[in-house]
Amino acid sequence: MKVHCQTCGTDFRLDDSLVPPEGAWVRCSQCGDVFQVIPEVQEQAPPPPETTPQEPEQTFYEAVSAALPQEPVPPAAPQEPAPSQQAGFWAEEATASSLDLSVMERAEQERARKRADFGLEQRPEIAQRPPRGPLFKAFFWLIGILLLAAITALGSVVVMSRLGVGHEVVERAARLPGMAPLLGRSAKGGSRAAAITAVSMSLVEVKSFNRINETSGRIFVIQGKVVNHHQRPRTSVLVQGTLHDATGKTVRQASSYAGSVFTPEELRFLSLGAIERRLSSPLALDAKPYVVAPGESLPFMIVLTNVPDQPLEYTAAVVGSDPAEERPVLR
Repeated sequence: MKVHCQTCGTDFRLDDSLVPPEGAWVRCSQCGDVFQVIPEVQEQAPPPPETTPQEPEQTFYEAVSAALPQEPVPPAAPQEPAPSQQAGFWAEEATASSLDLSVMERAEQERARKRADFGLEQRPEIAQRPPRGPLFKAFFWLIGILLLAAITALGSVVVMSRLGVGHEVVERAARLPGMAPLLGRSAKGGSRAAAITAVSMSLVEVKSFNRINETSGRIFVIQGKVVNHHQRPRTSVLVQGTLHDATGKTVRQASSYAGSVFTPEELRFLSLGAIERRLSSPLALDAKPYVVAPGESLPFMIVLTNVPDQPLEYTAAVVGSDPAEERPVLR
């Protein structure tokens, strides 16, 4: 029988004895495709007319030989069938019930395995992960933009506070929770506490001068002492310095805690960031707070940058302080 593969177009010969009348499923060795083969129906020649056999006449010798017992003839050895299977096809004998179930299922599984791409069937969590929609991306970018805007606004307020500009914006920002320490202001007390502190503390020996800083150029310095008129020691004494033009308009403003002062060499060679960090901290270099006893004084220094080249007037005032912890005296 001549068999033709419809997938790859290869022709092969298959022994008719391997194909049952109901057909068989074969597999092509070239492309691996499985298909069904139906044997060709051959026209059978009409049987010859039946004739009544005539018994031949037996001779006397034949009759005597038939009556005598004969030795049994040993059965002939079975002959091995000639191999009729040719390279290229393997015939699979199957019943009508198993053709559609076993063979076709194996063929479909083989095709599905070949169609698998990039091993996605081994990792279903990758193939089943739903794509992120545009709404998720828009929400992500909105959160990022708002966070970036908040960080930029906070940095701008801190810079304005250090440069002494935008006083109204800085004052409003200082009222927000957690903003007062960043802006160099006392986080405790309000307008009433500030008024009581101003009456109970005074400034003496106040003077101003200009210096040249190697990194920031010309700086304006206000220096003096704070006298404590309270009945108890005070700490975190905050002093504010302001520059006014001829019309009384505020040009620059800055604040610093009393206790930290710089030598002329430090004002010249230290960076502006190092100077501001020390002036905005109520602690000394040894991490202990500056404390002024009742009736005693504490030096202060205020540094203003980006001062315009025009006649200016300055003022300084105590804007806040905190009670200091009194330690028991050992006797």
